[in-house]
Amino acid sequence: MAPHTDGLYLSFDTDTRPERVADAFPEPTLSRLREVKCDWDPHNVFRANFPVPPAR
Repeated sequence: MAPHTDGLYLSFDTDTRPERVADAFPEPTLSRLREVKCDWDPHNVFRANFPVPPAR
């Protein structure tokens, strides 16, 4: 199914490696999410489970 999908639903994924974030949020979605994170969580307080690093 992977070639026919775009992203994934993280709530049911057990693979918590940071690399999975790029699978869940393909570009340009990941870039936008990182920009929002930079504004709302610049100190990366919410980094458990599937961490999305804020844009620098």
